[in-house]
Amino acid sequence: MRKYQKADFPRIKKYMEQLYDFTSSLDDLGRMKRQSGYGGVFTNDLLIKVKETGGVIYVATNVENVVGFVACTLIRPSEKGNLASIRPIKDGRVDKLFVEEDYRDQGVGTELMKTAEDFFKKSGCDLARVEVFIPNTNAHRLYGKLSYEDRVVDMVKRL
Repeated sequence: MRKYQKADFPRIKKYMEQLYDFTSSLDDLGRMKRQSGYGGVFTNDLLIKVKETGGVIYVATNVENVVGFVACTLIRPSEKGNLASIRPIKDGRVDKLFVEEDYRDQGVGTELMKTAEDFFKKSGCDLARVEVFIPNTNAHRLYGKLSYEDRVVDMVKRL
């Protein structure tokens, strides 16, 4: 496990595309389809978001290559947001988690998540958040095993 380096960009871009393609395959509404240029644009956006929030990207490696990554951002609400809270909050958010298919079910995702949680604790967070697409049952199961609990559900209705 190590922090992201610029040389990792092509691999992270590839993983962002694979993650979106996988998520799209679960979309029974047919609203998701990756367009040309997605990987570069959204990887750059992720890097900017991570930097702007004081976050970090960790990569999991085998001897030669990156085999997965986790992107961590820090959530600091505005002053207005703090007015609606009992106490000021600082949460950590796992924005993206991806493990190459050949390395799944080997503890890589768990290690990436634990590394993210350690970063959040060191950053003064008292809560870690992760969003999961309901049809992605494997990811939901992993987060449950790591003691994450369902907190918010965004429901949709076809019109």
